[in-house]
Amino acid sequence: MKLIKRSILALAALMTSSLALADTYDPATNRLTVDSVQVGDTVYTNVVITVGTIHSIGGSYPANSPVTETCTASNFTKTKFDTIAVGMTAAQISQIMGCKNDPASTQRGSNHVVYVWKAVGSFAYIMVWFDVNGAVVTRLHPDPVIPFKQAVGF
Repeated sequence: MKLIKRSILALAALMTSSLALADTYDPATNRLTVDSVQVGDTVYTNVVITVGTIHSIGGSYPANSPVTETCTASNFTKTKFDTIAVGMTAAQISQIMGCKNDPASTQRGSNHVVYVWKAVGSFAYIMVWFDVNGAVVTRLHPDPVIPFKQAVGF
């Protein structure tokens, strides 16, 4: 029973961990440290999981890379764009892009907010749909063909 509960907790942590906080993985010990994870109606905090097999990784970006106030064309690559995923925060996307979104280009709808990262002096930009509070990237439509992000100019 303990093994089943640990397995469920480990799986839930990998699937639902809060990306907004600094979850860390130590490859020397195979330990994943997560601020909190919800399993059913229970929230576990300060969770440490020993990882067995990693089945997939959605993407990656350098930790603690500098983030500039404005974007240039060099900030826009397909790899960076492909790393942006549902559940991320604007700060995480800025970390990936290496620059902040353009507040003047923010668009608000009845059920969403769109943040835009634009390259100064270029036509390159990305648009990313967030929840109504602008907190996390959100897929507004259940059809995966309808995007939660859009890229132009690169």
